[in-house]
Amino acid sequence: LASMMIVTIWLAGCTEQSPSGDTSGTTSGLLSAKDAWEKVRPEVEIWDPGYKIAWIDHFGNHWSEDAKEQSWEFYVESADGATSTTFTYPINNGVSKEADTPFGTGRYTFQASDWMVDSTQAASIALNAINDNTVPGFNGGLKAVMYANEDDIPYWDIDYDSQRKNREIDLDLPSHHGDVKINAKTGEIIDITGS
Repeated sequence: LASMMIVTIWLAGCTEQSPSGDTSGTTSGLLSAKDAWEKVRPEVEIWDPGYKIAWIDHFGNHWSEDAKEQSWEFYVESADGATSTTFTYPINNGVSKEADTPFGTGRYTFQASDWMVDSTQAASIALNAINDNTVPGFNGGLKAVMYANEDDIPYWDIDYDSQRKNREIDLDLPSHHGDVKINAKTGEIIDITGS
């Protein structure tokens, strides 16, 4: 049921409907995670003022070079860890919320105030690291997901792939892929892997 709901939300976000959400600050119909969070945050605060974020993901990955997406999902947990839910922001449809679950997310969580580095900033840091350390001249796409570590510090996990970019796959290009982990509080690189 949850999968069907997510697909429905994503499909609705891909259709031309009367937008109930503001698309200011977007480029080519895409937005950063922080842009989406600013639309979602007021409703999360109503749901539970003491909420914690478990992870931030996207739906319908574009493998863009700047880690902007058409839809972002925010998995949140209540202050007491007894309830969790997902808030989604697809550009053309505004904020939606899944039904609450009567348990936590089972993941490390972080406070929104610790999230300082946006997806676009993390993408820039990752591209510099990829070019400097693994693939000079890298011109592929990125996808960004945020988690928390065991110390409740958020970090970006940026996957990169030289054969994917802007929703296209070119298998004729040399294959270079891996990931870059970036502290979302400080912008420091935690780890870089790949070839």
